[in-house]
Amino acid sequence: MERAQELKVLTLARQYSENGDYVKATNLAEKGLQDNPQSVAWLCLYIYCLEKLGKISVAYHLCKQLCQMAPKDASAWLNMTNLESRLWLPKDAIRSGKKGLRVATKEKDKVQLNVNLGCTNVDIGNWDEGLRFLDEARKSDPNNKKVRSNAGFCYLAKREWVKGWEQYRDSLGLQWRKKRAYNTPAEPEWDGTPGKRIVLYGEQGIGDQICFASMLEDCAKENEIILDVSPKLESLFRRSFDFPVYGTLGDEYRPWEEKDREFDCSLAMGQIGEYYRKTDESFPRKPFLVADEERVLMWQSLWKTKSKPIIGIGLTGGIQKTGSKLRQSEWEDWLPLLKGVDAHFVSLEYKPRRDTAEFAKSHGVDLKEYPHATLTDDYDDTAALVKSLDCVVSVPTSVWHLSGAVGTPLIALKHCYPCWKTAAGLPFHPVDAFIDWGGDWHTSVKRSVPLVKDVLARAA
Repeated sequence: MERAQELKVLTLARQYSENGDYVKATNLAEKGLQDNPQSVAWLCLYIYCLEKLGKISVAYHLCKQLCQMAPKDASAWLNMTNLESRLWLPKDAIRSGKKGLRVATKEKDKVQLNVNLGCTNVDIGNWDEGLRFLDEARKSDPNNKKVRSNAGFCYLAKREWVKGWEQYRDSLGLQWRKKRAYNTPAEPEWDGTPGKRIVLYGEQGIGDQICFASMLEDCAKENEIILDVSPKLESLFRRSFDFPVYGTLGDEYRPWEEKDREFDCSLAMGQIGEYYRKTDESFPRKPFLVADEERVLMWQSLWKTKSKPIIGIGLTGGIQKTGSKLRQSEWEDWLPLLKGVDAHFVSLEYKPRRDTAEFAKSHGVDLKEYPHATLTDDYDDTAALVKSLDCVVSVPTSVWHLSGAVGTPLIALKHCYPCWKTAAGLPFHPVDAFIDWGGDWHTSVKRSVPLVKDVLARAA
């Protein structure tokens, strides 16, 4: 391919990429690399498109080669830091980002590298360092929503609530925090004006929706609320609140009652913190969800046959995007607790595990799964089980928030990179104790044993 023709095709491929047509861009990049396999421009584009198509590990290894080929090319390091962040290699990502800044000559590359460095530091809980890079990016790009939203995380983690919620709002509409509309044309976004009829919709994961539900009653004192959440939460939330609740989040067809189809505005439910959680004192830190009393009684009847405390264990949590590989403990890690406290232990895993029964038998511990309560599409089942327990000990997962929300004593094991809610002390619900990261899960679990004993002694 002649140079002029190659540049023309490269420009077209970049246009496809900018418009989100990564398959067409990738196809052109593959052809471009066949003609010019040493082309840094084609490799950068190809790696970027592979990452967007979810082929992160392949893109990562290609990018390592690219950085060796073109160590003074800022776009290579920009791709590298992004991929390493996606693969939860944050120290590598920060190192790559700083290398990129040293060689960057274009202002747009400097801005994006500072954004990536800021976001990576936010991911690992380095709030002040994250703000430093984000503020540097903001000098050249003051309206960058990714910059403002990640700065919002930093301020929320530091409990600077007013500034945090305001900038967190800029994450609405980004990939991980979808902005929803229920009418055509779209209804206005609620701006905090009281006396409105508002659709508040769930966002992010189950745990986030539970946390943010702690603010709903305050909002309902001044407004009429219609709540749209994950189907998994519908029955639990309907019992817990007096306003209409639908589990139709993300569905185009919404079988709502006729009276609930008229409203003034809508908003992601977490954003009401901007109006109702402006100070530390505004967080009541009390239970707010109501488990099914009859199901709780059924569990309690079973527990009476055990004649010992009943302790729930949350073993794993998260998804790849939220660092699930950092929240993966194994049953062997829990032996200090399983052997150190005379109790019946209940697995709160939300995914099937084949090793639980075999592990319990081989180690002689009283541990059991109750899959009809945990491997279910209705979180009401899990809520009743958790409410019946004497204590929950868990790695970071939605069980943290469910336990606090229904009022079951919670001992929360932090992992190495706390999210903003953890850094702020999980203010949305009660927590009996935090266990700081001990370097591995076995150490953290061992530290929990005396605290579990204290919780059980207080309840006796």
